[in-house]
Amino acid sequence: MRKATGLGRIYYATKFSLQGIQTCWQSEPAFRFELFLLCFFAPASFIVARSPLQWAVLMLPIMGVLAMEMVNTAIERVVDHISLENHPLLGQAKDLGSAAVFMFMMATLLVWGAVIAHNWPIV
Repeated sequence: MRKATGLGRIYYATKFSLQGIQTCWQSEPAFRFELFLLCFFAPASFIVARSPLQWAVLMLPIMGVLAMEMVNTAIERVVDHISLENHPLLGQAKDLGSAAVFMFMMATLLVWGAVIAHNWPIV
């Protein structure tokens, strides 16, 4: 079978990406919760941001949380496929994936706090 090129490659990459998002939606409660938060933060970003650049800066870490949640899910799936036994390295892999999600959540709070403080300083 020939590999897709050009528009075919973009089509298949998009198709597989959407399948991954659907899988994460169906199997990960944390992903669904984070998408719920996005439904709050996305409209709020238009109120908080005073420029398109600020809007992008506000949205990027939120999208990063979702992306990291998908990476974390992928790590968990691979680890669970390899072995269901408790092994320190497998546990560390899962913990590190979880920590990556947490770091993006902290980055989101930091960025939002900085933009809000910049736009509405306390007098």
